[in-house]
Amino acid sequence: MWGLDAASAYYVMANIRSLAEHNRTVITVYELFDKLCLLSGGEVVYFGRAANALSLFEDAGLPCPPLRNPTDHFLHVINRDFKGEHGQDTDTNIRKLTDLYNTKLAPAQEEVVKDLSRLGDEYGDDGVGANPLYQVAVLTRRMFINNWRNIAVFWLRLGMYVMLCICIGTVYYKLDASWVGTYSRASMMFFVVAFLTFMSIAGFPAFVEDMGVFIRERLNGYYPVASFALANTLASAPFIFGIAIISSAVVYWLVDLNDDGDRFVYFFVNLYVSLTVVESMMMAIAAVVPHYLMGIAG
Repeated sequence: MWGLDAASAYYVMANIRSLAEHNRTVITVYELFDKLCLLSGGEVVYFGRAANALSLFEDAGLPCPPLRNPTDHFLHVINRDFKGEHGQDTDTNIRKLTDLYNTKLAPAQEEVVKDLSRLGDEYGDDGVGANPLYQVAVLTRRMFINNWRNIAVFWLRLGMYVMLCICIGTVYYKLDASWVGTYSRASMMFFVVAFLTFMSIAGFPAFVEDMGVFIRERLNGYYPVASFALANTLASAPFIFGIAIISSAVVYWLVDLNDDGDRFVYFFVNLYVSLTVVESMMMAIAAVVPHYLMGIAG
């Protein structure tokens, strides 16, 4: 056994010994195969049911010796790295097997391939199985769970935003209604929106990881780009809402911007929309850059 550490090798041998001590029949891995494909030098030596491979080798005059693993026998016969037994030439063995396979089994396999091709044309579609609404629902649920469990995506950012808003709120604490206070309020609102949107870059590595999954699933035809983009927006909306409302509540009342509740709603909506736009920009950048460091630098 190779490729195993000491502990893994020990437990493998311990299980084998346990099977032998309890008089159990040990089935080889080969007997678990349903289909078998043997290639040599780019040519198909055998393709079909694994149980019928031994009969093909017997018909070619290359029977498997008793008590030998069939897979070892196949490799010794068709692998040019091994010397042929009893003076047998490996190239001659391969030629015998390929000729016999092409004569007896290949035509039947070609018919099966043609039948499957006809069925594929008959039941073919646009490459996307589920309807768009179901795709969006499944993707939204998956992304929401990932955002909930991944601390670095939103929860860490929420903590940073709250601390940042407390710092800004204490710097501009209880501004008066003078011209200096008005100017300071404008500066404070700029700092809040600028810093909070800039700190959204903390969640960019997660976007790059999600994009890798999306590219693989998109190439497999699971769903289109629109379903992924919409699901990502819906899954992140509750978290952005929570970040925006908590951050707004902290900094708005510390600075004492305006006692009118409508003004607070305007402030919150502006912050929420700004964060949503930044999230969309990060998703677009993640689709272009191969590594998150390039996206952060850009």
